Amino acid sequence: MEKVTITEQDILNANASIPLTKKWALAKYIAEWSLEKNNVAVVEKGKDTIPLPDLYQRRTILETQFKIGVFVHEYMGREFDPVHESETDAPVTYLMAADEADQWSNFEAQLDRLKRSKTPDVANKCYDILNDYHAFVRMVSIEIEQELQVRNDLLGRAAWYLAATVSKAASDEIRAAIEKLPKEESAEEIAEAKAVETV
Repeated sequence: MEKVTITEQDILNANASIPLTKKWALAKYIAEWSLEKNNVAVVEKGKDTIPLPDLYQRRTILETQFKIGVFVHEYMGREFDPVHESETDAPVTYLMAADEADQWSNFEAQLDRLKRSKTPDVANKCYDILNDYHAFVRMVSIEIEQELQVRNDLLGRAAWYLAATVSKAASDEIRAAIEKLPKEESAEEIAEAKAVETV
């Protein structure tokens, strides 16, 4: 597949950076889209088949399509048609089609070469763009890791599993056992009993 060629003029027309708050918003947006549920094995408990809590994992291909889409749109200032994440969804902003992302996949190598340009403005801007883009990529990675930690929280998943494995019959048995426990007499009941004994 033919790659897109980035020229020195493209660099001069490009944006050298994305505002910090926009980087953060884009990173959170991509993190939410770049996770998927991974259905895990089930545990058989007697006659019941109980699914374990879902684990979330990174969708690395989708994450890459997003990051390239951000580079093309925000830094290079080029428009592209975002694609649907599934047949039923509307087009997802910044999500570049996989084949189109392939055409841009060597953009960092091109900018690395252009850093050696004899035109100072081009060389300096390549440094600025790559530095800012790498900062953005680090933010995306941090947001995804934080989101994974929240969704795959061990204690939360353990609580979910315990709740799922306690059947209605077991709940009824626990309730019946509690009802059979000796009832603690209140202070008023004790006083009344003593009054009866003294009569």
